[in-house]
Amino acid sequence: MDELIGKTLGGYKIIQILGRGGMGIVYRAYDKNLERYVAIKFLKAEIVDNPNLRERFKREAKNQAKLNHQNIATVYGFIDYEGLLGIVMEYVEGSSLDKLIYSRRRLHINDAIYLIKQILNAVGYAHSKGFIHRDIKPSNIIVTKDGIAKIMDFGISKSIFEDNSMTRTGAKVGTPFYMSPEQIKGKNVTYHTDIYALGCTLYEMITGDPPFLGDSEFEVLDAHMKKEPPKIHLKYPDIPPMIDEIIAKALAKNPAERYQNCKEFYDDIVRFEKMRDFSPGGGVYGKPEKNKKRLIIPISIIGGIIVALLVLMQFIVGEVDDVLKNKRYEELDKYNLKNFFRSSGEYNFSAIDKIPSDTKLNINHIRFVNDKLGFAVGDSGLVLRTVNGGLKWYKVEIAKNDSESVFGKNAFYSSYFFENGVGFIVGAKGTIIYTDDLLQSAKKMPFLSDISLFDIVFADHDIGLIVGSRGSIFRTEDGGKTWLKVKSGTTNLLYDTEFLTKTLVLAAGWNGELLRSTDAGFSWRKENSFTRKYVKSLTFRDDHYGLACGGSHNVFLTNDAGETWKEIQTGNSLNLSKIKFIDELKVIAIGNRGVILFSKDAGKTWGTVNSKLYYRLNDFTITPSGVLFIVGDNGAIMKIDPKE
Repeated sequence: MDELIGKTLGGYKIIQILGRGGMGIVYRAYDKNLERYVAIKFLKAEIVDNPNLRERFKREAKNQAKLNHQNIATVYGFIDYEGLLGIVMEYVEGSSLDKLIYSRRRLHINDAIYLIKQILNAVGYAHSKGFIHRDIKPSNIIVTKDGIAKIMDFGISKSIFEDNSMTRTGAKVGTPFYMSPEQIKGKNVTYHTDIYALGCTLYEMITGDPPFLGDSEFEVLDAHMKKEPPKIHLKYPDIPPMIDEIIAKALAKNPAERYQNCKEFYDDIVRFEKMRDFSPGGGVYGKPEKNKKRLIIPISIIGGIIVALLVLMQFIVGEVDDVLKNKRYEELDKYNLKNFFRSSGEYNFSAIDKIPSDTKLNINHIRFVNDKLGFAVGDSGLVLRTVNGGLKWYKVEIAKNDSESVFGKNAFYSSYFFENGVGFIVGAKGTIIYTDDLLQSAKKMPFLSDISLFDIVFADHDIGLIVGSRGSIFRTEDGGKTWLKVKSGTTNLLYDTEFLTKTLVLAAGWNGELLRSTDAGFSWRKENSFTRKYVKSLTFRDDHYGLACGGSHNVFLTNDAGETWKEIQTGNSLNLSKIKFIDELKVIAIGNRGVILFSKDAGKTWGTVNSKLYYRLNDFTITPSGVLFIVGDNGAIMKIDPKE
């Protein structure tokens, strides 16, 4: 559905894709009639003909249109245009709560309280109108730069006043980290299900992690059924134990023992606010907002002291702020939230965290599906998975039979995963591994065994390419179900391929080989080589400006979609293996003997990081929250956080 970009449908000009989900794709669009930006969620074309899903989607629009609350994304209307079904919604500019949590490791207690009060009000309002969300989680909550929480995606909500025949008993709807015991058992959900998820969300805001973690989905679900979450006040003594009591009630295994409604939950949060000033170990949290007109002054402070402090504030704002900090939660919260929106792209390379991988095999490729879930692949059929944002990795094993793994022992060089669960891993001897459930299961696709496959990339959910040895290029038009070999015009090994647009593609490899396609990889022509060395990696920030690296210790720059290239001196003497734009100006390149190069001017000048790593670095990726992960030989996984 990328072809919708730039088109005008029913008065809405489609601008860009905001995200993809299990049922639809969300676009940013411009309402020409009312002159405002909106978000439009279209049902995926491949399931639009399914009458049950079509009806469910219409119900989603009707449900959301009934909800009018400042903390719930507003539905403006319903669009049915030439077979496309869509909901027109409020466009909320901000960041998802899960990204805020991840970027800060955990939220300040003030911010957590400030946000959960808004969320409780919104969910309580939805409950009063007869709706249950059933999938409340940080990624479904957007926080604006003004600190306003907006609940998104009531797409699987259910009106308890309507016929629920379309939501069958026994269907597990939700996300494992936030699923209540009754959801896990497949029982009918109630308001208590949302309250459980709200308790999980509050816990994650305060600690940075969901209440229950595990090395597999089964372990997480089993913990929801049998275990209690670790006590917050034991890990963070400056937070009063009452917060654990509140969360324990929200997370009671028996729904009847939880808060019976959001107001009860909200009232306990308010009581926590009132008692926190007198709690033992309570320290100074955050920095007050410097907005004197909106200052709230407690009666308990002696009037003369307050007057003196207000006078001193003109000269020593910071000191007075710290003294008054605990007296105005909501204003403090908004100030702290604004700190989350600092410019990104700066990394603290002096603090490289080495993450245990429990393997000495070379890791060749790494990708994250979202902030929590990621995969890394390497030599001898190595596949690693993380479910907690890269802090812990474990080996994925999928048995083909009693004595053999489906992954075999061949090296893996690249992978590609869609959010809907479909994914591919490619490697030596023509190996292609296919999964449709994010490697809960997998199968090896029949393929040529005399070639190695080095890169796989998709232009959209349908069109994809694989490149490999002996000039091999394979193309799919059905999302990877079938792959057809196309003529490349070369026998040189091809390492990398890059879509500049949906139809313009470049591929590069041995002896400086450079190929171009203008029809999405169906036909190719040779370009003039710009180096005699091999080209290992390409990266483009748009349809014309790009960089390349490989056997040369320098970087090559093009400003005309690869027609001409200019060699850029880096001051580095080692071969490079990967290069990638992380925003419009900032670029990172890695290579042999731990070399890490960075550029802040789109690759025109370069600096070198003293990584103190002495093995080859093979690949890196940036998570949606901006965390940098690098992988290399000997099982190396490194994590580098963005600067605050």
